[in-house]
Amino acid sequence: MRRRSGIVAAVGLALAVTACNGTQSGLTGVDLVVHYDAGTALDQLRVTGTHQGAAAFAPLAIPDPPRRLAAQVESVVILLPDGLGGATIHLRADGLGGGTVLGSAGASVTLGEKRLTRVDLTLGPPAVCGDGQVSAAEECDDRNTAGGDGCSSTCTVEPGWTCTGEPTVCTACADGGCPSDAGVADAGVDAAVDAGRDAGRDAPPACTVTCDPVRSDWCTGAQCQCGSAPACGNGQRCVLGQCYCDATSCPNGCCAGGQCVDGSSNQACGAHGAACTACLGGQRCSGNACTCDATSCPNGCCSGGQCVAGTTSAACGGHGAACAACDSGQRCSGGACVCDPSSCPNGCCKGNQCVGGGSDQACGAGGAACVACPSGQSCSGGVCVCDPQSCGGCCGGGQCRDGTSDFACGTGGAACGPCANGQRCVGGACVCDLGSCPLGCCTASGQCIAGTSNSACGVGGETCKTCTGGKTCQAHQCRQSH
Repeated sequence: MRRRSGIVAAVGLALAVTACNGTQSGLTGVDLVVHYDAGTALDQLRVTGTHQGAAAFAPLAIPDPPRRLAAQVESVVILLPDGLGGATIHLRADGLGGGTVLGSAGASVTLGEKRLTRVDLTLGPPAVCGDGQVSAAEECDDRNTAGGDGCSSTCTVEPGWTCTGEPTVCTACADGGCPSDAGVADAGVDAAVDAGRDAGRDAPPACTVTCDPVRSDWCTGAQCQCGSAPACGNGQRCVLGQCYCDATSCPNGCCAGGQCVDGSSNQACGAHGAACTACLGGQRCSGNACTCDATSCPNGCCSGGQCVAGTTSAACGGHGAACAACDSGQRCSGGACVCDPSSCPNGCCKGNQCVGGGSDQACGAGGAACVACPSGQSCSGGVCVCDPQSCGGCCGGGQCRDGTSDFACGTGGAACGPCANGQRCVGGACVCDLGSCPLGCCTASGQCIAGTSNSACGVGGETCKTCTGGKTCQAHQCRQSH
């Protein structure tokens, strides 16, 4: 079963009270009932009314603040001055969800005098002011939302005009004035008739000024109003009778305490009508946004828009630059990620990066600078060495040599050695032969000797011989003695 929630609104000069069993009798007004589909996600109803182009009452927002509406029917009793009894007013109801109009309805009703007039409205598609189609929620629609042409920015007929047709064509009234409900207590339009009818409880006087439709939603006499308060200030707009600062009213600044400010100070920084923010230490407002840069953060670095010290491996940097995360084997020193003995004790530093230090191209240890081992050397234990794996010649002074010199002879990566007197280096080995021992002979151990003894006799680098059978070594040859 659908419920009906009741709200009583006292509008204008005649204030009413309610009894426990309903609204007092003998009061002029409207008992408005708004029906809507259960599937419509409404959280507020906006109710407005006009009489002869002027607001009949201040716009209503129900409920205020918004809350989800799910009863499918809401009602409000709008109390009006007795002087409007017999007058015709146009009522409009808009259903809103999150500030967006989701449905609209409207009707014109002639008020009874000193009694409530029941009006039922069922929300249909949202009325679009300016589309040239006059919906039930509108009094006119001239295909624009400009005021001052007879059809207002909210598609109500402005005072001093008559409007007909679809799209609406409005015509300014002649000097005699627009047709009115003369003879009815009509908010002071016919003062002579009003006298004595409504005891001075006229509705608000008709507008005599042009109001900014963004900053106000109705007026009384020469006073533009937003709801029950004066028109909104610069940088605000009037929504449902309340002044708001938002992206529409404050596109070039930010909103602080409901006011639009330029959004360029560190204390109130922002843009596009968003809430102003106070910039943190190490930030400044630049381009209407709190930023961290070299100006605001000279002694640290910027991480996620925040200024930090810039001294940790996770956030390292300085001079307001973007913080960097140091790689493994690095540490933050002086605002820069470095590789050194402290950060890379088990490898070497190659271009500020810590590497294992065990390759021939990057060899080193203890965080020292990596070196590339030269040809003939290989990396072993973080040191470039000459060994059988790296050197086909011989190793001398840690360097690989070709091993063919009499002074550095060797092969297979062995240590180079000098050949003895009477020897020369051949194929990486010290040998005794004709080239090295022309005047003597070579022993079995490869030594060059004189070759003049009976036990070692020879010449021209030949193998030494032992003279036997009564022979003796004569002129480097074993000969028979005489």
